[in-house]
Amino acid sequence: MGMIDIKEKITKTLGGFLERNKEYTIEVYMSNLSTNSILGKMYIADEYSFKTDDKKVTLEWDNRHDVVLNNISIAYDEVLACYDEEDEYGQQMVFVILKCGISIDFGCCGLRLS
Repeated sequence: MGMIDIKEKITKTLGGFLERNKEYTIEVYMSNLSTNSILGKMYIADEYSFKTDDKKVTLEWDNRHDVVLNNISIAYDEVLACYDEEDEYGQQMVFVILKCGISIDFGCCGLRLS
């Protein structure tokens, strides 16, 4: 996939997932694909913004008084694949696989934001 394809895929797949679940807490896992171990887990339990530009996408949350406390930036040229899956209960997850062997997994917890 070329960078334009990756940009479109991430924007459509991840951006669409975030838009559909904007009223819910999002759970984010970062895992090592070669060892199948979880490196970190985050919860996005506040309003967030999803921004795209020519080189990367950025997801920001916990914006307090114009200071962003948390963000994830994913450079398009670091992405190997981006896809979504749905389990038997209808829960959708989006997986962003990086060339370095890291997977960033986004899922909806089902907890409604206040």
